[in-house]
Amino acid sequence: MLNITAIRQNYSEQYAQLKRQSEWVIELARLLEPCDKQGHPRTTGQVKWEVKQFLERLELEAAEQPDEADVIACIVKAVRNRWWAYSLASVSRMSPPPTMIWKRFSKT
Repeated sequence: MLNITAIRQNYSEQYAQLKRQSEWVIELARLLEPCDKQGHPRTTGQVKWEVKQFLERLELEAAEQPDEADVIACIVKAVRNRWWAYSLASVSRMSPPPTMIWKRFSKT
């Protein structure tokens, strides 16, 4: 039993880093939901503003934590170059909701 504890402690820093990174992706996915927590539809402007704020916060975190910079750069680049390319301004009722776009993106 002590061996398991010792092995687990060897990977605690990596575990914490991966957990933080997965929390970023989960938070981003929530920001891309078409409805807010109360079930009200969100406007394109709301989604775009919240995602922009999130990406800016991540970039600040990259400056503070250089070991996270590569992962953060990948997330920011993916959102800005792929998802953002769908141009939120053109999202309408006939377009798939942002979460559907994100699901398509995340499979690649």
